Amino acid sequence: MKKIGKEKFFFWRWILSKIDIFFQVNKYISLRFFCLVLFSLLCSSYVLCVESNVSLFIQDMDQKSLHQVEKGVPFLLQIVVENMDGVKSPGNVTGLEHFQVSPHGSSQSTRIINGHRSERKSFSYVLRADTVGTFQLGPLSVPDKDGNVVTSAPIQVVVGDKAVVHSVSKAPFFLETQVDKKSLYIGQELIVKIRFYYAREF
Repeated sequence: MKKIGKEKFFFWRWILSKIDIFFQVNKYISLRFFCLVLFSLLCSSYVLCVESNVSLFIQDMDQKSLHQVEKGVPFLLQIVVENMDGVKSPGNVTGLEHFQVSPHGSSQSTRIINGHRSERKSFSYVLRADTVGTFQLGPLSVPDKDGNVVTSAPIQVVVGDKAVVHSVSKAPFFLETQVDKKSLYIGQELIVKIRFYYAREF
């Protein structure tokens, strides 16, 4: 969700008030320095408007994406929180009562590309299902330090007699793509990872 509306209005009003005070203190400011200050403020505004997102997905213990998990065999639940300040724990995920659960750690990363800063936090849990069936995990609602709540989409976990991973081609070489979001709005950033695999030199 983008932070727009009232928050953006008050932010720009605050910017204009600071510029007015700055000119009153120093009437002989150079145009070059003023442009530099304005550019910095614009960059700050752009960072504030970065989309927040929460997503859930499952993997095997080798971090391969799963279509189906195997009964009695541990697998990973990954919770990814993007661009949300002050989140130390994702909270309780609905549907976990169907599984044996234990924490598996967390990680955090910050990325800056062309002045665009994004933050990503991952929380991992080891799950085990002892009953065959289809179970829903989520949706998960996560609040940031300002009380803004972002809600994930739910996921379906199919438990069967054997695990089913995403199919991998047996061709001598192939491409694999992965996107970071399942749904988009017009103008939203989408990160696409492209991996090239080959079995022999060519």
